[in-house]
Amino acid sequence: PDVPITSFELKLPEGPDSALAANANLCETPLSMPTVFKGHNGAVIEQHTPIEVEGCPAALAIRSHRVKQRTLTLGVYAPSAGKLEVSGKGLTAETKESSARKLVVFKVHERKAGGSTTKVSVVFTPSTGKSRKRQTKTLAVQFKSKGRHVKHGA
Repeated sequence: PDVPITSFELKLPEGPDSALAANANLCETPLSMPTVFKGHNGAVIEQHTPIEVEGCPAALAIRSHRVKQRTLTLGVYAPSAGKLEVSGKGLTAETKESSARKLVVFKVHERKAGGSTTKVSVVFTPSTGKSRKRQTKTLAVQFKSKGRHVKHGA
């Protein structure tokens, strides 16, 4: 009979013999599963069902950073949907929206050449959730003149 399904949970064994294997960090990639439901009456529903991964961190994090000449590339982990802002003294600022929990890449530039050390601030404001608390992370970055670069965290 056509009975509405309100939820479905699938549990598979973990380990090397699992039916599903991950080739990347599942917490940093939005996941969905193509789904097709066919009823006895011939009705068909096709959709992409979002997949929620348990155990992912709920905190903003700077996963990677790299300085090359006057450009800083940051890999920032957004713990949910929301707005991410990257700024720092002497740097261009950049804002991006995250639609889900994922890794977001930013490229910000040193405004004046000559090398400097600056504190980079990353602010995350969730768009949903009960608390909607802003989270902030900082990173000290050194730009070097003559094309050389040094990177270090704070």
